[in-house]
Amino acid sequence: MRQSIALLSFLALSIGAFADTVVWDAIGNGTNQFGSLDLNNGNFSHVSNLGFTPDGLGEIGQTLYTAQSGGTGLYTVNTQTGSTSLVGNLQNQTYYVFGSTTTNLYMVDTVGELYSINPVNGVETALGSTHLLMGSNTVGLSTGSNNLYMSLGANVYSINTSTGSASLLGTSGVTDFGALVSVGGTVYGSSIISPNSVYSFNPTNGISTFSALSSAPDYAWGLAPLTSPSPVVPEPSSFALLGLGMITVLGAYARKRTRA
Repeated sequence: MRQSIALLSFLALSIGAFADTVVWDAIGNGTNQFGSLDLNNGNFSHVSNLGFTPDGLGEIGQTLYTAQSGGTGLYTVNTQTGSTSLVGNLQNQTYYVFGSTTTNLYMVDTVGELYSINPVNGVETALGSTHLLMGSNTVGLSTGSNNLYMSLGANVYSINTSTGSASLLGTSGVTDFGALVSVGGTVYGSSIISPNSVYSFNPTNGISTFSALSSAPDYAWGLAPLTSPSPVVPEPSSFALLGLGMITVLGAYARKRTRA
């Protein structure tokens, strides 16, 4: 029994090696593409063209959202086709930067005011000021975490979603981040300075670490965790590890039959 459990555990670990850290990626700068991005190796898989410049991504449960940069529309995104459906419009603002926690959608306007966005009708509610000067800096909001993070230029902040106030966590170090996403407790950022790259950011100590060069045609304006089937392609090492696990299991069964 102990041997069987050990073998099954080994096989489970082998299968687990198939999973890379893949997220949804919305790209602006005129390309307006939507696809998936592997944060481990930087591979981008194109799904569709959104038809407008995305202001970021937001995600609540299994539903992926985006907003039109400079416009008023909130949209849901069909992750299989990349098609968008209008949810509703802002009443008194236009989108400047858009993101979410795991339970709520948010935007920040051009003067640094934080708003919550109703995911049912797209209407905004003012929450308070970040007290940050937007200026001409690159800005991005995060997805995938109970906390809301914002990048502004080279700085990364934690945003209080009740009051809007911002607390500096650290700097990106070598680049400005255009979008942030939290996966498995790790925050990742997409650089806006060539070469297009992915970095991990530690919100505890404020240190950034290079992860991979991105094959996407431009930097991300929005990133969000995958919560539905994705075009993940296992790396050769994953196949090798899985094969080794299967050989081990088959060998054990063969020895057991021989003893019988």
